[in-house]
Amino acid sequence: MAAEATSGDDQVPGVQSIQRAFRLLRLLGTGPQGVTELAEKSLLPKSTTARLLGALEDEGAVERVDGGTNYCLGSGLADLASGVLPGRNLVAVARPFLVELSDLTGETAGISVLSDDSVYYLDHVSADASVQARDWTGEYAPLHAVPSGMVILAT
Repeated sequence: MAAEATSGDDQVPGVQSIQRAFRLLRLLGTGPQGVTELAEKSLLPKSTTARLLGALEDEGAVERVDGGTNYCLGSGLADLASGVLPGRNLVAVARPFLVELSDLTGETAGISVLSDDSVYYLDHVSADASVQARDWTGEYAPLHAVPSGMVILAT
């Protein structure tokens, strides 16, 4: 016998957990928070909040900040988000501009983003030159040690 779709308070088992998990993810979108703070803001019991965060952590959707008690959005969400619409991924959007910039200047071009007190390199396009710059894609560097970090510090 096939299950029928219902409306109102009659929910498919598990839907409430998904809704609660998304509530926590949206709250974490504003910045790192601990279990108690998330429980208070989401109006969920602390035990439920901890259980949901554990499941989300297992899936890579959230991560503990420096292995501590605060949580932040996890890198697993970036993998999902990049597949929403072609071109919404920052690297996919920026790459043609990096190629053009490298061609125009004859220099290596890259894109990085701020990550705590470092920059994280997202992409790199090498120029056709005798002196090559190291490809830092996927790596972190201290803000004060790299040009893109110095630009961020200057602002």
